[in-house]
Amino acid sequence: MNKRLITNTVVYAALVLAVWFVAMPVWSSFRVETKEIALKKQTIALEKQVIAKLNSVSQVLNSQKDNVSRLEQAIPGDELKPELLSIMENLASQNGLALLTIGVKTPTSEDNARAAPRTGEVKSAGSIKTLEVDLQVSGTYSSFKNWLEAIEKNLRITDVSGISFAIEEKKNAEGEVISAIDPVIDYTVSMNTYVLKK
Repeated sequence: MNKRLITNTVVYAALVLAVWFVAMPVWSSFRVETKEIALKKQTIALEKQVIAKLNSVSQVLNSQKDNVSRLEQAIPGDELKPELLSIMENLASQNGLALLTIGVKTPTSEDNARAAPRTGEVKSAGSIKTLEVDLQVSGTYSSFKNWLEAIEKNLRITDVSGISFAIEEKKNAEGEVISAIDPVIDYTVSMNTYVLKK
C-alpha cells in the first residue's frame, strides 16, 4: 500500500507541476491576449468615431467652400499689391474715372500701436494687417459716386478713411470761367484694406 500511495502522490505531484508549468502560462497568456483584444476593439471603435467626425467636418467644409473662397478674397492671406492695383484700376475705368496715382503702404507695428482705436472697435489679437491705400482719381461726381459704390460692393474689404477734392476751373480765351453742369473733379482718396498676418 505504501507503494501505491507513493505512486499516487508522485502522479498527483506531476499533474500539479504539469498544470502549474504548462497550463498556467497558457491560461495567463490567454487572459493577456483577451485583454489586448478588448483594448484593440476599443481603439478601433474610437478610430471609427474619429473617422466619422472627420467625414462630417469634411462634408461641412465642402458645403462651405464658396463662403471660404469669398472670405479668402475679402481678406486675403498675402498683400497681393499688383492684384489690388488691378482691382482699383478696373473699378475706376468701369465707372468712368481716370486713375491718376495709387500708392499702397503697409504700416509698421509702431504705426499700428500709435493708432487710436475707434469707438466700439474690437481689438483683435493681431491676426489682421492693415494696408493703407492712397489714390487720386479724376472724373465727374456721378462717376465718383458710382466708383465708391463699386468699392463698397467689391469682395475685398475696403474702408474709405478720407476724401478731398479740387475742381479744375476751365477758362475761355477772355479768361472767364466756363461753368459746367458736371465738371471734372480731381479726388484724393485714402482707404484701408486688410490682409491676414502669417
